[in-house]
Amino acid sequence: MGTSKHIILIVVLMFFQGFTAQERINATLSSIILGGGQQSVTVTLDLQPIAIVDLEPENTNSGETFIVEEAGNPFPTGGSANPGEFWLNYTYRGSNLETASLYTRINQPLPDGMVITLQVINSASINGNFIPNPISTPLTLSTTPQLIASDFSSGYTGDGENTGYLIQYKISNPNAISLPAGFEIVFEIK
Repeated sequence: MGTSKHIILIVVLMFFQGFTAQERINATLSSIILGGGQQSVTVTLDLQPIAIVDLEPENTNSGETFIVEEAGNPFPTGGSANPGEFWLNYTYRGSNLETASLYTRINQPLPDGMVITLQVINSASINGNFIPNPISTPLTLSTTPQLIASDFSSGYTGDGENTGYLIQYKISNPNAISLPAGFEIVFEIK
């Protein structure tokens, strides 16, 4: 029995010594310079694609006042034959370095005799990060998507007037016909 008491006592002492043991710190110069037990962990982030288009009125040249409250709302059209202008801003982030293009179309046919044309007449970047690649020929709007700017990579034009693409529009409506209810000019990035 004396031997078993000694064995139990040794086990108990070893158990308590485990609680009081200290970890050794490697304080060598190479450990301090290189950061000790360095490890690398691979992390993969999947960022979702983003495509946002916003219109900003340019009231200084047209004399007309248009109010566009937020991206995604239709752009109001006027009945004047005088050209109007607005700035088109965008933000685009593609996945896997994917490029995109900017298109415009109308959501329903125009009444007979009415014609709406758009033309990119300028591009500028104020606090933006994009390479302008506009199509500068006038486009006659239809329900078929038409190219405004082609093959651009991830970037943004900046926000507000005087940055992005300056688009001039002309409405020819000799018969003074009203636009259909719910008519919209659509701008989209594909």
